[in-house]
Amino acid sequence: HQIVRRGDFVWVIDLGCDAIYTYRVEAGQLSHITTTPVGAGYGPRHMAYVDDIAIVACELQSHVLVFDINADGSLTQKQDLGFATNEGNKGAEVLVHNGYVYASSRVVGVVVVYKIENNQLTRIQELALDGTWPRSIAIKDDIMLAADKEGNSVQVINIDAASGMLSGGGSLETPSAPAFVMFFE
Repeated sequence: HQIVRRGDFVWVIDLGCDAIYTYRVEAGQLSHITTTPVGAGYGPRHMAYVDDIAIVACELQSHVLVFDINADGSLTQKQDLGFATNEGNKGAEVLVHNGYVYASSRVVGVVVVYKIENNQLTRIQELALDGTWPRSIAIKDDIMLAADKEGNSVQVINIDAASGMLSGGGSLETPSAPAFVMFFE
């Protein structure tokens, strides 16, 4: 569902096969290194990394997975965290910003905040959004934007720089079914 690159390593996050494939770029070609399975039926969707950990939001079951990134690019799972508290939520995106991980979940519409300490995640907040389907999130400085595909809006969310905690900041109407949001530099 997503491809992530860091240096010569490439990870392919495969929602349908419940796996993350690791490759190395060598002489302009991809060489398969290993396949990391995740829990059956989890449906890994998006991955972000910071330092030597990778964080994966799962769509089909409400989980956030944390992996050590090994020297050869392979992944070793170290945490399997509950995601959104409401039944039926589906993980969408995961972003890392200033020592915190922000993971969006659709159906009920939440963003879950985790603090990074000693390469481990600790859940510190679950913010209910105005809408139910945050298809895409983006962060710049102390502002997060969440595109609500079903609600035809973009919600503005404030980020407290000291604590990483989120608070609502209003919504903007959009054309039908916004699927992606980003900050233009």
